[in-house]
Amino acid sequence: MGGETSAIQRVAGKISDDIFSVFKWDRAARADMNWDCCQEAHSKKTHPSDVVFFYIDPYEEEMVYLNTDLKSYAEGTIGKKIVEGALTSL
Repeated sequence: MGGETSAIQRVAGKISDDIFSVFKWDRAARADMNWDCCQEAHSKKTHPSDVVFFYIDPYEEEMVYLNTDLKSYAEGTIGKKIVEGALTSL
């Protein structure tokens, strides 16, 4: 993993932990995985996963998983408006 990608992942991991802990989401123990793709329509062999967050949906009482690829975000791709919009939607 390159230096910039490693730094992005480290910062994104810290920020995501700080944000999602407020919502009482947990973080899966396994990280930095490539999951086998089981849908032919994707025409991919794997899907990257840096961190998987999970929580119990309070309405459905079912476990919900959020697969994240934090290294995909480069400097300048996440601005204040984008973060505000994402947090508002949560």
